[in-house]
Amino acid sequence: MVRLGIFGGTFNPIHWGHLVTAEAALDQFGLDSVLWLPSRFPPHKLQSLVAFEHRVEMVRLAIASHPQFALCEVERQREGVSWAIDSFTDLQHAYPASQWYWIMGTDAFEKLTRWRGIQHLSRECVWLVAGRSRVTESDYKTGDRSTAGNTSDQSDQENEEIRSQSIEMPSVEISSSLVRQYCREGRSLRYLIPEPVRQYVQTHQLYQS
Repeated sequence: MVRLGIFGGTFNPIHWGHLVTAEAALDQFGLDSVLWLPSRFPPHKLQSLVAFEHRVEMVRLAIASHPQFALCEVERQREGVSWAIDSFTDLQHAYPASQWYWIMGTDAFEKLTRWRGIQHLSRECVWLVAGRSRVTESDYKTGDRSTAGNTSDQSDQENEEIRSQSIEMPSVEISSSLVRQYCREGRSLRYLIPEPVRQYVQTHQLYQS
């Protein structure tokens, strides 16, 4: 089976920390490819979120030279909130007979049991977590917290073990919020984000005050 990683997020903007995380997951877990999945209308509705088209283009520029990174735009045509379960269903149809891994940071992992459709996702995916010193397969069960109300699927009422592994990687103290702050303050973004992305941000005057 093809081993596919999903790296979802707002990428607002994409930065070197994202790229290091994806490369570490690709190498450590022998993935065939990482699918980059920009979220169009995330449930948390970030106030400083720039247009989906800008974020998609920045991801495209950042990963263009990597043969095992691919941009996934399944959310481009979707209306309403971008639920991970909907995008994953689309990906399962597009890439049948695949073994799935979902790449994320610690903050997202700690909120995982509140995701809509988490029971189905956890049956199908192994969660690869960056920035977490120790993650074991018994860390969480999806039934341990109040998640049943997010889905009407009766089979999803059952407890599902969240299978997770830590991504071994160097610490990269860069965040999208830091990049946006530097933009507002007129500070240099060089070496915080890939050069093509820096030029794009500058050309389109993104994240300005």
